[in-house]
Amino acid sequence: MISEDHIPTGWQLHELPQLLFFQEGPGVRNWQFTDSGVKLLNVRNLVNGKLQLDNTERFLSEEEAFGKYSHFLAEAGDLVMATSGVTWGKTAWVEEHHLPLCMNTSTVRFRPLDSEQVNSNYMERFLTSVFFSQQIDRLVTGSAQPNFGPSHLAQVKIPLPPLSEQKRIADILDKADAIRRKRQKSVTVAEDFVSALFMEMFASHHSAHSETVKVMSFDDAISDFIDYRGKTPCKSTSGVPLVTAKVVKGGRILPPDEFIPEGDYDAWMRRGLPLRGDVLFTTEAPLGEVAQVADERIALAQRVLLMRGKKGLLNNTFLRLAIKTPFVWNQIQRRSTGSTVRGIRQKELRQVTLPVPSIEEQEQFEKIAQRQERSIEVLRTSATHAELLFNSLVQRAFKGEL
Repeated sequence: MISEDHIPTGWQLHELPQLLFFQEGPGVRNWQFTDSGVKLLNVRNLVNGKLQLDNTERFLSEEEAFGKYSHFLAEAGDLVMATSGVTWGKTAWVEEHHLPLCMNTSTVRFRPLDSEQVNSNYMERFLTSVFFSQQIDRLVTGSAQPNFGPSHLAQVKIPLPPLSEQKRIADILDKADAIRRKRQKSVTVAEDFVSALFMEMFASHHSAHSETVKVMSFDDAISDFIDYRGKTPCKSTSGVPLVTAKVVKGGRILPPDEFIPEGDYDAWMRRGLPLRGDVLFTTEAPLGEVAQVADERIALAQRVLLMRGKKGLLNNTFLRLAIKTPFVWNQIQRRSTGSTVRGIRQKELRQVTLPVPSIEEQEQFEKIAQRQERSIEVLRTSATHAELLFNSLVQRAFKGEL
């Protein structure tokens, strides 16, 4: 963070209350909620930088909203932020069509005290930058769950250049952010194509293949389930790579950073050895990451389940692709349990069903999907570059180096 000694020429360093109005939402009780009236803001309403109020179920009576809580009514042009939980820092702008809207607990709103001194877009860029989050992190150190309020915000410092420079910085970051979001969207659209194709070919009643497709449970279509739930191996600094849930990510197995001794391998893997192409599925923390085995010489940790399709019935690559489609994934979600960390037990996973066409049709789908996956990989690389560029510009912007 910029200090007084390193402030760029022409810039000033201010504490937040000198420049911004901010207000934390009130602690509205459950018994005060009504079925209609004035909408209450909830952190779940902040989605991808936008306010989504269509599915809100929390209201406050007009009598209370325009009476007791009138000074907590949001205004068009307010920037609202989540201040609690793992998603703290999410922001969205309040627009005219969102009103009337009442602030609620775990949210705070911001706006410049003087628009001739602080540009609103510059304010947003600062509040969503690492320079802001690092200060908040230091102020809430020791808390089990991130949770900050006005007393913490009052200690945050913001570097302030002249108004024309604020606008220039905000414009540059807006353009870089737009590129970043567009490339992220491209990845999402490309990933959705595989799911849409699966549904069209195999999971739709109108599919040309619908009469040849059998809907089968995992238990009937999969020959092997290898699960080390509840067991922890002895670890070493070298030996056989140990695949844990944290290294199964984005359809790949990342380089493991944990190992088991070479001499322990056979004893540890006595429930079954992995084969090339087997599907790995994370059952918890996180739930539902999938990848296929490329190097057979690996050990499996708990929370990583290995599945192998029945020979001549279920192609492993088809299984991996099917798991991430809505037809299968929604079932996994429904059968999972846990409030803060979702997980699924093997006996529940075995009951999940999937469409099983002929092996020839599975292989046809696999070829199309794998071509698409290669395209997705290119798009992901492009999105990563855009993310790195944006982060680099943010770092330079608030140091006066743009």
